[in-house]
Amino acid sequence: MATVLFKYFSNNYLYVPTRDFFPIPFFDSQDRGAIREVSELIQSYVKQDRTILLVVVPCTQDVATIEALEWASKADKTGKRTIGVLTKPDLIDDGAENEVAAVLLNKRKPLSLGYVMLKNRSQREILDNLSVEQARESEKDYFVSHPIWSTMDKRLFGIENLISKITRLYVSRIYDAIPSMRQEISSNLNRIKSELKEIGLGAGETPAEANMTLMRLVFEYNNLLNDATAGRYMKKELWNEKFRLCTKVRELYDEFKKEIGKTRPKFESDREFVEEIAEEIRNSRGRELPGFLNPRIFESRIAQYVETWRDASTNLVTRIHLLVRKTSQDLFSSICPDFPGLRQRMNLVISNSVQDLEKQARKEVQGVFDREIGQPFTLNEQFLASVNRKRLERFDAAVVVAMQRSRTDNRGKPNDKDVAKLLRAWYESYHCSGTPRRVEAEAEDLSTMLGCYWNVAADRFVDNLVMALENSFIKPLAQSIHVPMNDIVLRVGKSSEELNSLLREDPQLVKRRHDLIKSKDRLKKALELIENFKY
Repeated sequence: MATVLFKYFSNNYLYVPTRDFFPIPFFDSQDRGAIREVSELIQSYVKQDRTILLVVVPCTQDVATIEALEWASKADKTGKRTIGVLTKPDLIDDGAENEVAAVLLNKRKPLSLGYVMLKNRSQREILDNLSVEQARESEKDYFVSHPIWSTMDKRLFGIENLISKITRLYVSRIYDAIPSMRQEISSNLNRIKSELKEIGLGAGETPAEANMTLMRLVFEYNNLLNDATAGRYMKKELWNEKFRLCTKVRELYDEFKKEIGKTRPKFESDREFVEEIAEEIRNSRGRELPGFLNPRIFESRIAQYVETWRDASTNLVTRIHLLVRKTSQDLFSSICPDFPGLRQRMNLVISNSVQDLEKQARKEVQGVFDREIGQPFTLNEQFLASVNRKRLERFDAAVVVAMQRSRTDNRGKPNDKDVAKLLRAWYESYHCSGTPRRVEAEAEDLSTMLGCYWNVAADRFVDNLVMALENSFIKPLAQSIHVPMNDIVLRVGKSSEELNSLLREDPQLVKRRHDLIKSKDRLKKALELIENFKY
């Protein structure tokens, strides 16, 4: 236990470190503010459970008036760390020895650890330069020759008995405190290590170390960005959701697919749409043979539908650009929070690289549009399967109508000839050239084909556009950023001035790191001493 001996001079404090003693105040002033401050300082020590309290009581004063005893009784309710020290026994008035003896015998104002009486050097002995050894001999002679003190237990008198008492208590307190001290030191050590890890190790003491730091940061960043774009989030730095780039890009893809789905017309399920197609058929007659449709109607319609996907596609590229740039910059900032110059320089590199990737991505997206807007084509069997299913549904509906309208026999069975006749009439009106309802039938069938092809084309378009963005934007991202960053590393490695500019830290941060390292070293030594302490 370290304590402090201090003296008060007006508005200045003088602290003189000592060992094993409670703070003792001396005043050259009666300033009430000073008295209050000293009182508060002493009480702050008294309240600490590891402090041993030596309550010094002059024998010339009434023990009931000693304020320090009251402080001790409140702070040390069990009395396990308080020892009373009676001083100036040679100044006791005649006849008052029995009252002091009652205190010394722990009968009056008792303490769990009791009292010890001392006789310090008198002022005359101090002026005569009486040595400490001579003072101890003088003390012994005084207590041995005193008519009352000589009859009492010798362990209650003298500095040597007080030292022995304090030593036993001191060792006992150490034994009791070691487990909690070990836990407290370990906790503080772990806290300091965590804070040091959080603020980083700095750039190093030499240009070579600083250059290695720069290389390490760029290499570490490249690995993290590669993992982030590939959806590998095993590293602790990527546990934060805002750095999970692959997942966030996938969310944009899902939203894009929904946006494309919203542009789908109702096709054959909407009567107005079918009538619109029928009108277009009438207005698009050219030199095609009777019974044939103008193929440009289908091509034109598909081109119009594909064009409605352009806004969603353009917005997707823009949103990916913003997401990739911010995530990439934030990720770099997270691994080098101590170097604002480096962050600023590398953020510019990231911004330029992402912008170049975006330009290439937009070219790839335009290529996807060009291929899709051209002459419609598919080998997807689902297209014809869907068309045939819709046609059969219309035929099934015609069969139901024919059976409902035909005559029935006495058992309720439809007449086969009537059913055949009605179906023939339906087929002639819908599928034979020159009939009044032929255009309507063509419009319905064309609507079906448009809807089925739209489904195939939309799925294909979403897949192709996403793959184009992956191959032109996301997959090459890490490498596209790493190349110019690595060029900077190679260039600044030859210039100490530029290297210092990039890796210059905040002076307060440097001081904080230095203080933490010193604290860590002290705590490690303290922990080592405790671990090697022999019980």
